[in-house]
Amino acid sequence: MNAEDTEKSFRKLLKESGKTLRALSPADLLFVVGDFWLSTTPEGLREENGDGLVAYFELTSRGKGIQYEFGVNRIMCFPPAPEQYSAWLPALKLRCSLGYKATAEIFQLKAPVSTFGCWDKTKSKDFFDSVTNSPQFQLIKSYTHFSSGVALSECDAPWGNPEHSTKGFEWAKT
Repeated sequence: MNAEDTEKSFRKLLKESGKTLRALSPADLLFVVGDFWLSTTPEGLREENGDGLVAYFELTSRGKGIQYEFGVNRIMCFPPAPEQYSAWLPALKLRCSLGYKATAEIFQLKAPVSTFGCWDKTKSKDFFDSVTNSPQFQLIKSYTHFSSGVALSECDAPWGNPEHSTKGFEWAKT
């Protein structure tokens, strides 16, 4: 599979499983995207840190007022051109997200915004445990989302460590 085909493949997986994005709970979203990541390997990605997941909780404003978004993004990074150095390399981001109304409980969280990343499939259990045990996840698991989305888009990824020294995972979220 090409990285450019991940959105189409993910939508096909959802359809074949009888699930719709609109009907997914936060746990469903995390594990469906996680299973898709674990079971597929796009071609042409860089060997180290070329395919990873970034789960996030973020306050956003996407035209529907302020919402609390939970998303799981699959980041697919391409290798650098051998003849040139660039601090940022081309990548694709498959963004899968659920949007919730921003409630008073969300603003009462010690840290309503949070990000988790995993680029090693052998450490996926720790990643899933970290996300599901977070206070943000514990709060929204009983909420009903009012928006959902899946989109593949281009982005830039750092050359080395995916958790950039000054930008963290901000580059991978929005």
